[in-house]
Amino acid sequence: MRQSINTVWAHLQVNGGYQVKINGIRVPSKSNYYPVVVDVTNSSGQMNIYIKARTFIEVLKGFVHEAKRQFHDIAHEVNLPFFFDVIQNSEYVDVRKVPYGANEYKAGYVNNREYKDHHMLFMFPKEKGDLKDIIEKFNLFLFKVFSSSLFFLLMESYTKLIPNQGGDIGKHIRMKDSDAWKILKKRENYQIVWLDALDAKLMDEDINRVLEKMFPNESHKDAYQKIGWKNKLSTPWIKMEKLSSDGA
Repeated sequence: MRQSINTVWAHLQVNGGYQVKINGIRVPSKSNYYPVVVDVTNSSGQMNIYIKARTFIEVLKGFVHEAKRQFHDIAHEVNLPFFFDVIQNSEYVDVRKVPYGANEYKAGYVNNREYKDHHMLFMFPKEKGDLKDIIEKFNLFLFKVFSSSLFFLLMESYTKLIPNQGGDIGKHIRMKDSDAWKILKKRENYQIVWLDALDAKLMDEDINRVLEKMFPNESHKDAYQKIGWKNKLSTPWIKMEKLSSDGA
């Protein structure tokens, strides 16, 4: 009977249905970059409380630096040269509270203190090739990196250095068999998603920055604005100063 009962849940995904979502958007050939947003959410859009974009971006940057410097076998395994510059220039950005909705960020509260949620944002130069091919390679890259022993060791050491050693979240992420790592170590938990517009994930200010980097001095054009906002009528375009080469 126990075996038959267990099969009731066989169709459900492990650990609350959380998946690593690699969110891309199809863009015109004139674009200089392909933006990719990464988050870890379930089918209802709820974000995983332990897999924090801010922390993972920092550790990911440490991973590519250390792999390039001294772990050449790992660098080869994950195809590091293809991704190195993209990871070095990656960032964490605020989460839009309602996809395609108002320009409000998503946050939670602990002891009356606000904590913003974040996405991981990556910008791939178009010179790296076809968008679909890049997304598929990046999907595999993230799985190999996040499931590696080196990434876990770096995460372990990093979380011990942050205030209060990351609290309960830090304790969770330092346990090899915790739910967070069970999600990250299962290949089937990595999913490619295609967005209708960037305001599914990003705040207006970040959309403006991304579009200007994609289409310098032309991001105000209607065809490009529609990449930023699904509802063009509500587009709050702001003329941006020219971005530096690293997007700062």
